[in-house]
Amino acid sequence: MRRRTTIAAAVVAVLLALFAAASWRLRTSGLEAASPTPTPSAASVYLALDCDVAAPGIQNNCTLPAGAASTDVGVLLVNRSGSPYPLGAFDAFVNDPSTDRLNPPALSGPIADRNPDFNQGAFPATWVCSPPQADAHIGPPGTAQSRLGCYDSAGSPAVIPDGADLMLAVVHYLVPVAASPGSVSLTFDGDSGMSDFPNVAVRDCNLSNCPGATVNITYPPSGTPTSVATIPPTATPTATATPVVISSTPSSTPTSNFYFTIDCDLTHPGVQTTCSYTLGNASQVDVGFVLVNNGPQPPRPLSSFNFKVKMPDRTRLAPLPSLGNLDGNPDFNDAAIPGDWICSPARSDTGEGGPSAAVSFMSCIEAANFGHGPLLPSGSTLLLGTVHYTVPLAAQPGTLQLSSDFIAAADSNAAPIANCDLPEPCPGARINLLAPPSTPTPTTPPSLLKAPEGSVANGNVLPNVPAANLFLCQTGPCSGPGEGDLVVVEQAFNVHTGDLNGDSVEDGLGAYEFQVEFDNFVIQSVNPSDIVFSPGGAGASRGPCQLGGSTTITSENSVRFGCVTTGQVPGPVGSFDLAKLDLIPAADDVKDTFPGNDNGIPTLIKDNQCELSDVFGHPVQGTVGGAGQLPVCGDLAVTVRILEGDLNLDCTVDVQDESIIAMHYGAFFGSGLYDKWFDLEPKFHDLDIDIKDLQKVFGRDGSTCQKPFPAQTPVVPPFPLVP
Repeated sequence: MRRRTTIAAAVVAVLLALFAAASWRLRTSGLEAASPTPTPSAASVYLALDCDVAAPGIQNNCTLPAGAASTDVGVLLVNRSGSPYPLGAFDAFVNDPSTDRLNPPALSGPIADRNPDFNQGAFPATWVCSPPQADAHIGPPGTAQSRLGCYDSAGSPAVIPDGADLMLAVVHYLVPVAASPGSVSLTFDGDSGMSDFPNVAVRDCNLSNCPGATVNITYPPSGTPTSVATIPPTATPTATATPVVISSTPSSTPTSNFYFTIDCDLTHPGVQTTCSYTLGNASQVDVGFVLVNNGPQPPRPLSSFNFKVKMPDRTRLAPLPSLGNLDGNPDFNDAAIPGDWICSPARSDTGEGGPSAAVSFMSCIEAANFGHGPLLPSGSTLLLGTVHYTVPLAAQPGTLQLSSDFIAAADSNAAPIANCDLPEPCPGARINLLAPPSTPTPTTPPSLLKAPEGSVANGNVLPNVPAANLFLCQTGPCSGPGEGDLVVVEQAFNVHTGDLNGDSVEDGLGAYEFQVEFDNFVIQSVNPSDIVFSPGGAGASRGPCQLGGSTTITSENSVRFGCVTTGQVPGPVGSFDLAKLDLIPAADDVKDTFPGNDNGIPTLIKDNQCELSDVFGHPVQGTVGGAGQLPVCGDLAVTVRILEGDLNLDCTVDVQDESIIAMHYGAFFGSGLYDKWFDLEPKFHDLDIDIKDLQKVFGRDGSTCQKPFPAQTPVVPPFPLVP
């Protein structure tokens, strides 16, 4: 496209980089400088950061190309121990001290494909992750800590040969438009670490050196835009769907003389408002924003316009970043619009739709010689701009309804030509993403497993049982995982359905139900809630759940939770987060334990009658006897306990606890200051509070529920957990 007048001499590029979940593209290729990471002096197994995942080896000092919009930093496990290492679990907490230079965006989608982005392709299918956090918001403003914890749930460790490196995950970073030059030193938090299988030895970054990485931000070259990338011109999608099913006219033509619409297939003449593309064949989809003269009004010269295109699910269509105004995204149609035009910087996503959607915006006006804009004869159409979308590699089949907003066009006298303030809205467009013709047959049965929050490396979660701690915390802030309550994600695996409507797309999940059984003397409530059909979930296009709270049936020690959706839009398939439990301890638990050795109340959170059905109510494939119940419906062992030495139940042993125990020093059974709460050693109580009890608290100074000194691992039940 030929270049027109710009708003200013230096184009300000609007850089909003979108990361396609599970794509694992190497965005840092082309780094100007990268230095290899020094090997720690002690040969061992350790974590390291690689700031140039496109280059061989591990680089710990990298310089981004001038104007770079984003970069990826790899989290690697390095084995220099002299023997193969069976990795059973890991925690990666990456500290970023300067979000004004490197800012990790939160991504939606399945747990394994968020930010940090788990490298599930290198691990057995039995590995699961706690919900990743792009920024845990635990540091001061202007900093970020990205967190990911993953573990093997079924005795299938990842074995790393001696001398080898394994990419565990990638942390995605944006470089803000206003980023100033400088260096950002990314480091591991000391709680980062790993454990071997079966959790015999734990290594963390408090005890060993875990090399970080430095990313250098440079000034852009003088006189050039802040990004050197270019947007491809409007063109046929890279691979056209086969077949492409397209309607030739809008489903309802407005009655006004002029109206706007969205054309979802620019490769065919006319305006198409329903288009279908087959996943795997189409890697890019372009949609056009079109002005239509419905007649019989005389032609009027177009002199200004603006529009927004709303796309509801960026896990299926992701807008390319915008790199300018006339030739950005949306892309001004200067090939067909005469005159001298200026546009405000095009925005591929204004952020108005939140993290799960995208709203693309363009606003343009004739720069001079008003009245020389295009004339639309009766019955003609004019393409104003094109929005470019990529199809993420992890995109699921489904239907997207594109709509428009904030639309107006005016002639040279500033008189309105058209807008969407009509009795009927401006027509949108529907895009169907279809699965490849051959639907994969599941090789493993569907299952429902539990992923509790908390640190694997520090022993608060035992992944292979599985088991987790729930610490009693009353004086707060009680904001850490498992402090005062325990969040547990119900994760569905290997879910597949048939194709009853013959559209070459799996019908997908339409409803689910499971029963949670628990000891109500230990756990007060489990508070189930939906994830998969909520905004940002894998099945959000079908959601939300219908019937609200009436889908929950509660009895004294069990909760039956279900979710039903409406319509024929395909649901999610494969592996995804299904629902969430929030376990609340019973109020009397604090009376049944105390802050001494090996305290805790073991209990079992048991799932029964796990049922999944497709959108037409039929059981998903692989259920027991085809009747609907999953063959694997996992349980969770929970230990409700107190942090040893935490007398005031705030999940920290500090000077307050030391002061409390000191006040009771010398007390004995029968005296006014004696209370078995403070009689900590031995754990069966010796009826006095002496120096051993004081040392029990003073020796644990600095211990927290997130990192207890010594470790308080969950109690493993004396019987195996039954699927």
